[in-house]
Amino acid sequence: MMSVAGRGRAKHKRGTPTVTLAPGPESPETPSFGNMAAQTPPSKRGKVGDAVGELVRETVAEEVAGLRKLVRDLHEEVVELRHGVEELAGLRVVVAEILERLEAWESDTNDDKPEVSPKQQQPVVQPAPDTDSEDEEDIYGKVSPPATS
Repeated sequence: MMSVAGRGRAKHKRGTPTVTLAPGPESPETPSFGNMAAQTPPSKRGKVGDAVGELVRETVAEEVAGLRKLVRDLHEEVVELRHGVEELAGLRVVVAEILERLEAWESDTNDDKPEVSPKQQQPVVQPAPDTDSEDEEDIYGKVSPPATS
């Protein structure tokens, strides 16, 4: 019969020693310069350490508040830009409809009229008859000279 102790997962071969490495400088167990004040108990830090810790907390809080305000402002800008994009999309649809109507109107007006050469399209201008008399003032307020016949 088999014993219960032998049924588990084999961790090591018998006779092989387990080696544990000492934590190195990159190990999370070693405190970094920024975490040292947080990991050291207040009774061992002293007044300078307490002042530095408080200054760091205040500075971080101010920076976080500034970043939050910046994020809010950027969010408002994004919302305004989205509204602008929606308005532009609506205007694009309106302009497309206007262009379609204009093209339809142009095709309707071109189908109804026969082709006319440019020479025929120009209106004929006839000179106006001379209605000035001898004693009427011209447009400058001067008396016209008598007409000679």
